[in-house]
Amino acid sequence: MQQMNAVKSLIVFLFFIVFTLTSAHATEYYSFHMAGSDCTMCHDDVSGGELNDVGTQFEENGYRFPITQKEILFYALSGLAILAIFFGLFRRYKLWSSGRPGAKMDRIAKRWDGLFVNVFGQDKILKNSLAGQGHLLLFWSFTLLGIAVIFILIQEYIVLPLWGVRLINSYFYPFFRLFLDISGLIGLIGAIILAYRRYIIKPKELGDNLDDGLSLLFLIVVFLTGFLATGIRNQLYQSEWTNWAPVASSLAWGLKLVVREEEGLKVCFNVLWWVHSLIGLIFLAAIPYSKLLHAFTSSLNIFCRNLEPKGALPVLDIASSETYGAGKINDFTFKHLLELDACTQCGRCQENCPALISEKHLNPKSIVQNLKKHMEASSASNSATLIGGPVTDEEIWECTTCLNCIEHCPVFIEPMLKIVEMRRNAVLEKSNFPAEFKQIFKNLEIFGDPKGKGKVTREGWVSNLKINRIYQKDNATPEILFWAGCIGATYDERSKSTTNAVAKIFQKAGVSFGILGKEEFCCGDPARRIGNEYLFQKLALKNIETMKKYGVKKLVTHCPHCFNTFKNEYPALGADFEVIDIFEFIKTLLDQGKLEVKSKIGESFTYHDPCYLGRYNLVYETPRDILKSHIGVNLTEMERIKETSFCCGAGGGNMWRGVSAGKRMENLRIQEAVKTEVKGIVTACPHCDIMFDSAIQQEGMGYTFKLVNLIELVKQAVL
Repeated sequence: MQQMNAVKSLIVFLFFIVFTLTSAHATEYYSFHMAGSDCTMCHDDVSGGELNDVGTQFEENGYRFPITQKEILFYALSGLAILAIFFGLFRRYKLWSSGRPGAKMDRIAKRWDGLFVNVFGQDKILKNSLAGQGHLLLFWSFTLLGIAVIFILIQEYIVLPLWGVRLINSYFYPFFRLFLDISGLIGLIGAIILAYRRYIIKPKELGDNLDDGLSLLFLIVVFLTGFLATGIRNQLYQSEWTNWAPVASSLAWGLKLVVREEEGLKVCFNVLWWVHSLIGLIFLAAIPYSKLLHAFTSSLNIFCRNLEPKGALPVLDIASSETYGAGKINDFTFKHLLELDACTQCGRCQENCPALISEKHLNPKSIVQNLKKHMEASSASNSATLIGGPVTDEEIWECTTCLNCIEHCPVFIEPMLKIVEMRRNAVLEKSNFPAEFKQIFKNLEIFGDPKGKGKVTREGWVSNLKINRIYQKDNATPEILFWAGCIGATYDERSKSTTNAVAKIFQKAGVSFGILGKEEFCCGDPARRIGNEYLFQKLALKNIETMKKYGVKKLVTHCPHCFNTFKNEYPALGADFEVIDIFEFIKTLLDQGKLEVKSKIGESFTYHDPCYLGRYNLVYETPRDILKSHIGVNLTEMERIKETSFCCGAGGGNMWRGVSAGKRMENLRIQEAVKTEVKGIVTACPHCDIMFDSAIQQEGMGYTFKLVNLIELVKQAVL
């Protein structure tokens, strides 16, 4: 099924390429065949409608001009271009097909919706204003010109021969000419904007690629030669509609100041026509062999994009898989390999990657490009390993799984998932992972938490609170299970205090809740992100079994990592309980008056969006609403917020792994927070609390800059 869908897409793409090339003959009447202009070729007096000799010959030949030697040569070259395109695309398709099945074609309506929004609407591309504007203009220029060509084809091959009706008549033609002129102009402006950004502004994420420069040069030359050829044609035949092509006519007027003789203009026209045509054909033929391929592959990748929740990693079938993760290039799926060709090298992933910003080895753009080179070089042998080859150990383990690379890619490429697949192979097949993780795995397997504290410490945060422990005999299962999590239940006094605050808030609001206590095991997030899928599934299935045993229907947790795992990943393993966003839950309690604010905070803070709450689950506004509208915090935002929030550095197992290169992410984030000149930083994640507490101490601000969890502020306001 996957291969059939790819073949269908290939056929559709080739159809439009051929469709466009055949328009050359359809437009002979207007531009190519006699070097004429428009209706004045066939009518001396257009308003009268009477045919001249050329028009009579045209009518007698069934509205067709005889094919000339010039046309024969053009069509021969067009045929070669089509063959080059077909061969190049087939070659790429074979590379993608060397991977495992994995391109999904479900939820077709949603896929088409995303295609129109992100291809025709350029939604994600426009988030970078200058590059987005240039790309939007260029895209719509080709789209509008394509629509114009199709309109001509309908007239010349269907309507005119069958019914003798000319859609582009003397009334409509001037507007059609203006439409073509403007369409070409916006494309030229778009190409110039992209060239200006690349070669004048020179953003570091773009790099210096000859392929890009040639593509832009070809585009600009195609537009300019098209304008000049049209304009010279107008000058030669003095069309009454010359002013309806202002750009073309203006450029040609400038050329006429240099070339004054009619014969010289005719020579210029022929030269420009051939330059325009040949470069256009070369441009098309180069698509499968250059970065221009993304015009096809990016659209296909957007259509085939991952529609699962952003926070969900794919489930690995431990029992039946012959290999775990990706150890060599063809262990990736068809979709992963397609993504390597869909990459536009725009650099937005590296521009937002916290590992690269903090001067580490990892660069998601380089990961994708190096894997692409490896894919191309591995056609003869797929046995070459990835880690230690195109990808280094440092790159693999420096990823914090913050999702920045996926969030900001305009064509939905997923570098992070490729890294996780390579981690899975390194952990499960080769036992090749940082030494710090060995103890983490052991603790998770034996004690059920990363620190190895054990179940006897799982309820240490409860203190003197009377809480329903649902595992105790005769205790009824409450409406909501409160999941404390490993960090919140066992890590340190700060974390346990925040967990205790959740329980006090719930009791104050009269919420029916309980805990699993000593029967609560790690949700499995650290094991899964590190690459130990086997251990994750073992922990997850144990937790699901426990919750089914006690009839848990709703779950709430203040740890975004647990929240994401339960909400987005447990359902694939059979979980059927509802996972509630704790901040939306608290906001509802405040709105309903079940929680009453007794004292406003009245202090200035900045708020940090945790990766697993924000980018993974789109919880951005609720915490801010609680801070500003409910508990009276004067909120000042940092430079990087919401989708662009900077990672604390804890994710992907890096909380337990020492920093071996570059700067500490948590320190960079605290430095950014201090620049807001507020009293402190508000967090919404126990992992962030630990990382930022360390950073504040290292920065020597333990007594001057405050770190507080949002839960603690709510407790302060309502109790």
